[in-house]
Amino acid sequence: MKKLIALLVVCTMMTGAFASCGDDKQNESSAEKSISEAETKATESDTEEETTEKETSTEKTTREKTTEEKTTTEKTTEETTTTQTTTEKTTTKSATTNKTTTTETTTKSADDDESEESILGMWYIEDDDLTMGFDFKDKSNLSMWIDITDVVHFSGNDFIIDGDVLNPDSISYDGTTFSINVDGQDLWTMTKESGSTDSYDGEYKMVSGIMYDSVALYEGVDVYVIVKGDTMLADYRNALTYSVDEDKIAIIGLDTIDFNEKETLDTTYEIKDGTLTIKDFDEDGDCIMKRFDITTFKSENDNKITEENIIGAWRLSDDKYGLRFNENGTGNLFVDSTEMLQFADDGNFIISNTYFEPEEINYDGTTFSIDIDDTDMLTMTRNGDSNPDSFNGKYTIKSGAYYDGMIDSIGDSFGIESEDVVVYLIVDGEKTFVEFAGVFIYSVEKGSLVFEGLENIGISDGSLVPCKMSENGIILTGDNKEKRTFEKTDLQ
Repeated sequence: MKKLIALLVVCTMMTGAFASCGDDKQNESSAEKSISEAETKATESDTEEETTEKETSTEKTTREKTTEEKTTTEKTTEETTTTQTTTEKTTTKSATTNKTTTTETTTKSADDDESEESILGMWYIEDDDLTMGFDFKDKSNLSMWIDITDVVHFSGNDFIIDGDVLNPDSISYDGTTFSINVDGQDLWTMTKESGSTDSYDGEYKMVSGIMYDSVALYEGVDVYVIVKGDTMLADYRNALTYSVDEDKIAIIGLDTIDFNEKETLDTTYEIKDGTLTIKDFDEDGDCIMKRFDITTFKSENDNKITEENIIGAWRLSDDKYGLRFNENGTGNLFVDSTEMLQFADDGNFIISNTYFEPEEINYDGTTFSIDIDDTDMLTMTRNGDSNPDSFNGKYTIKSGAYYDGMIDSIGDSFGIESEDVVVYLIVDGEKTFVEFAGVFIYSVEKGSLVFEGLENIGISDGSLVPCKMSENGIILTGDNKEKRTFEKTDLQ
């Protein structure tokens, strides 16, 4: 029951995310959100009347223009005017000048035959926190959807809530009506309106239950659930209408669902290379969306961290350190040390602006050492196969004055006692990285991570760290709620 209550809280939070195309905003009060059904109908009626008047006026003007052009053409050349579905061409040939003038007028509609230029269909907003978008269903109806797979979805015959399988005894499904009932309490009831009765896939209309009450926050707006495999979308319908004219678009009803203070958004749009851009969508600027296909869509559930996909080295974007996750549940921290340690193209080895020439370096393909006046400056051994022809590779640092000084200082900045851990030096061309092995431990719990040993980078011991896998890498949320993206690297 606790999981179900947690889901209600999450669902309520998800509706707040609708306030923008990816940026969190404060929701207005319930009174400000609620718009009466009579006002909505009146708005729709007024819009229909205006559209009808515009269409009637346009048709009248077109008929008058065509008649006039046709008369002129018949008098001048006795040729006929050819009319096509989307293009009108009128050719007039002057008897005295023998010149031909062609006038072409093209009108683009929502259901244009060119699919790349048509706004019809589903679009999604690219955002690391949330997957949502719009569905331009026909010439005027527009719905808003959100991917809720990360919270609730089907997996085969199981119903998953926050990673846990719901007791099958709580579920009832007869091919049309799906319901969840716990201890005699209606938690979720929805009826299927399309799709086979032999599977869960299809479109459902939510009709009752505690979960329904938590997400049905907008008066006159129907909540649908779209199921395809393990992907589940919540679709808000009958809230929005739209119209397009050339590159102009008008969206009516955004104020009803807290997207925009204006009842009607009049702006321009552009579709290019499968990307829809609605200009000046809200106070944050343009809304940019990609085409959406639920059959090939990678849902939020697929973006979860697992014990398999976490393995490897991940470097923090725009910074000089990263984390390596090992298969045994331990982790390494590596730091870009190029400014302190560098192998130059001319064969010199540079440590803290001190140049060591090739003859001062002892290297047999396995052991690398620098001794100055019988003083061990740095000694390390190469991991893996011996290679006397190249410095590139991974080394285990053994000893030396620079190890005791410089390496210690790097470790101290991250709260690491370098003498207590194995320290590696990774050489990749002119770049180097110092890596401290086994400085933290981690575990994967239901798509999140639990760490010990990373307090110095803002992650408390034992805390559940929200994270997800994205196209850009792993996104971790630290103690200060700041999101950090770690990109996968092939660092050996």
